[in-house]
Amino acid sequence: MTLVIFAEITARKGLEETVRDNLKSLVEPTRAEPGCIRYDLYQDSLHPERFMFHEVWDSAAALDRHKKSVHITAFAESTGAAIASVKTRPMAGIAAKE
Repeated sequence: MTLVIFAEITARKGLEETVRDNLKSLVEPTRAEPGCIRYDLYQDSLHPERFMFHEVWDSAAALDRHKKSVHITAFAESTGAAIASVKTRPMAGIAAKE
């Protein structure tokens, strides 16, 4: 069973560009991780301080490895102060194409 996650990241006012650039740097290394099926990044058109990842993982173990990966750890250390909030929502597909 796959795991679907929506992760909403909100940048602190004035730091949207920094957060966006650092979030973008996570995409390619994460997509290369074993167990990553989908890892797409979006920016809210009306509220540019809000970003959303749509993630699909093949197992809980793959997601756990991702959370401990070097690039995620480095991101948290370098960008954490620029982030106002992070909300993660595990989702169950009811009419989704995965």
